[in-house]
Amino acid sequence: MEIGGVVLAMGAETIASYDGDSGIWTGELIVDDERSDRIDVRFVGHDGTAIQPASEFYLEVDIADESMAEFEQNPPGAFSGHLLVHDTGHTEMVLSLMQGGAGSGHADYVTAELAVHTHSHR
Repeated sequence: MEIGGVVLAMGAETIASYDGDSGIWTGELIVDDERSDRIDVRFVGHDGTAIQPASEFYLEVDIADESMAEFEQNPPGAFSGHLLVHDTGHTEMVLSLMQGGAGSGHADYVTAELAVHTHSHR
């Protein structure tokens, strides 16, 4: 099945969705704590049906300003994680579906930048 987009969810709530055809995110990521609840990343087909990537795929998350926040995955490459907030402000996040060995794989699917707004209580 061909990937049509991405859905970010916290529990049963969708917090942002990406339409691969238009390249547009609906929603944004807003985190008001030092560590977000678990964020699940689901790749979906054009009809919205969830796609389960094969075992040779992993998720790579790139935060534009890592002094602001970082995405913690356990284990690395997992399709879920927590946003760890280091400072208050705005940055962007790009999600990539990678294939191959971690650190040496290639991107099969890359999203546009998702707006991330953080608030640190430090």
